[in-house]
Parts: sequence; structure tokens; C-alpha cells
Amino acid sequence: MLILHLFIYFFCFILETPLTIATGIKKPAKVLIALVNGGALLDYRTRDGSTAMHRSVEHKSLEAMRTLLELGASPNYKDAKGLTPLYLTVTHNVEPQFTETLLHDHATIGAQDLQGWQEVHQVIANKVSETQISNEPIKKTELKKNVLTNVGKHFDTIIKETGKILDTVYGFNLVACEDTGYITVQNLQENENELQEVINNDEVPTDIKKVLVLLVLTNIFMSTSPVNEASLYMFLNALDISPEDEKGIFGKIKDFINTTMVKQNYIVLHTDQFSKEVTYKWGARAEATISKRKVLDFVAKIYGDKQPSSWVSQYEEANQQFNNNGDEVMQVD
Repeated sequence: MLILHLFIYFFCFILETPLTIATGIKKPAKVLIALVNGGALLDYRTRDGSTAMHRSVEHKSLEAMRTLLELGASPNYKDAKGLTPLYLTVTHNVEPQFTETLLHDHATIGAQDLQGWQEVHQVIANKVSETQISNEPIKKTELKKNVLTNVGKHFDTIIKETGKILDTVYGFNLVACEDTGYITVQNLQENENELQEVINNDEVPTDIKKVLVLLVLTNIFMSTSPVNEASLYMFLNALDISPEDEKGIFGKIKDFINTTMVKQNYIVLHTDQFSKEVTYKWGARAEATISKRKVLDFVAKIYGDKQPSSWVSQYEEANQQFNNNGDEVMQVD
């Protein structure tokens, strides 16, 4: 036992404390209790300002955390970066029980990192990164239930501040969807460049679905009003793209339009409750990521002898989109 104590205090002298080291062993409870009974200070800090509570999160040891709390350790000390154990539970991908345990012991919310991020910003950013892969929206009800609980009237303010951080740090825009929640998108300029590649490519693109997305959105945009299902399918058929064909290069077209494009917020689908007529209009993701100027360029390229300004209403709408996004107005070539 004496050798063990000497070993621990040797590492304490270099960087750690006996308690921070003990949080990393397999069954830390008895060792932690023995060290505290032997005079170890519960909230003594390491050279980086961390306490044993911080290390219990980093080592993902719920047993160590609970033991330290039962012994009287504080959940609210900050390390040299100003971060609390509660903040680390959000950034270190630990089980929810860690966060719940700290909150039960009155851990304080509101620690800020060097970028001004608080726990809630990290939680939303983590959720954003998860949904970014699937392109599905973050539901407002899910945020209020699992993340922004009991924030009341401050919900919109928190979302606004989170959006600023996502834009500044990660280059993503947080866009509100109709009655569903929020999506994250790249800025318009980056997506405009990608769309231009699709338009200029005479070969079949690797992601053929991008072509279908462009065609559907083009038909809706050029119609200047919501397009009904029959009209959209007639447009695709005119291009020798049959929505009934499920074995062509586009796969199951109807499923892609009515499920995938709706779920990813490229389009909004509305079914009239009386006539049951289905109509489509641009969704939040399309508005935020698809350049209407490039759509007009695409249409003008098809006609060959027309300028984008030939379509007055669409031309004005394209300019309005660019004005709203801080870009220059489209000029006539």
C-alpha cells in the first residue's frame, strides 16, 4: 500500500492528484474513499485546473462521479479553460446518466468556452452534426423536450445565438422549416458552385438524384405558384422521365419526390383536405441552398436563345433571393 501511495504522489507532483488518477481505475469507489479518509482534498486541482470530478467525466467513470459527489465534491469548479464537469459531459460523448447525476446534485448551467459556447450550444451542435448526415430536420418539439427544457420565452433567443455560432465557427446556416423545426445547410454560394457543375455536366453525374432535384425545383420555380402532382409528372414525362418507372437511373421517382425530398425539406407537400389534390412548393432547404439564378441559367440554356431576364417574375424573385442572402443582384449577360 505504501508503494502505491508513493507511486500516486509521484505522478501528483508531475501533473495529477491522487484523486484524479484514481478516477481512471476500473473500480474506483473504495480507492477514492480511502484517499479522502487519508486526507486527500476532494476539489484539489491538477496543473490544467481540473478536479477529480472533471477527470471522472473524461474517464467516463460514473462510479467515480457518484462516489465523489457522495463524499462532498463540488460539481461546479471550473478548469483552466473555464469549463465545468457538466460542460464536459456534453463534449465527451458520455451516457446521459452523467449529465443527469450532476444536475441532480445542483450543477450550474452556463459555463462558457473560449468561443462563447455554453452547454446548450454544444448539445444543439452535436444534434446538428447527427442530423447533417441524414439531412433531416431537428424537430422543435424534440429540442424543447430533450435539450432546451424549461427555457420558456428564451427559446428563440437561444436558437438565434446558436445559429450565429454555427455560422461563424462551422460555416452552416440554421434554417427554420414550416412547423417542423430546423435544418442546417451550407451557404448559398457553396451550393451555387455545386449546382453549376450539375448544369454544365453533359455526362451522367455520380449522384443522379441531384439532377432530379434540380428538375423538380425548376418546374416549381418556373410555375410561380405551387405545382400540382399531375402537372409535375407531366413535366417529367415530357423529358422522357416516367414517374411510374422504378427501374430507371432515377430509381423510385415518386418515392423520392414525395418522401425523400419532403423529408429533407427541398419541397413542401400539401394535400387539400377536400379535393385531396397534392401540390408542391419550394421548401426551406431549397430556399437556403439552391440559387434561383442558376435555375434560370439552366432554363435559359435549355431554350438557347433567351436571357434569364426574359422571365420577369422569376428574374425578380431570383434577385430578391440574392439580396436576402447578401449577394449581388444578377445582371443581364
